[in-house]
Amino acid sequence: MRPLILALLFAFPAAAEEVPLTPDQLLDRLVGTTAAFTTVPGDYPVGIEYFPSRTRSFWQPAGGYCVNGKLTIRKDQLCFRYEDEPEVEHCWTAFEEDGGLFVRADGSGQVQRVRPADGLPFDCVDGLIS
Repeated sequence: MRPLILALLFAFPAAAEEVPLTPDQLLDRLVGTTAAFTTVPGDYPVGIEYFPSRTRSFWQPAGGYCVNGKLTIRKDQLCFRYEDEPEVEHCWTAFEEDGGLFVRADGSGQVQRVRPADGLPFDCVDGLIS
């Protein structure tokens, strides 16, 4: 019986485990960097965002224009409000899985992969100096 159990354990790879991150842990990784966001599944570009501080960001959606963002922490989520839609709040829960960094949208459950975006063009220069 024991060999059968061991064979079954090794026949099916272990499911990837999500490791939750607090908003502060996420900000520790993002502040001072630019991050690229892509869809999961599909890995299609969603946009890029620069995080100059724990309370401010500059978001540029794929094919779109740059907008200023304000960041707040609400319980276990990092929330964003952008100047082009100040009445809309976007809240995300962060987690790691298989060495990757991901965020999940509150409400829709949409997941995006977060990667460093060094070297990518970023059209928010005017906002960075104001």
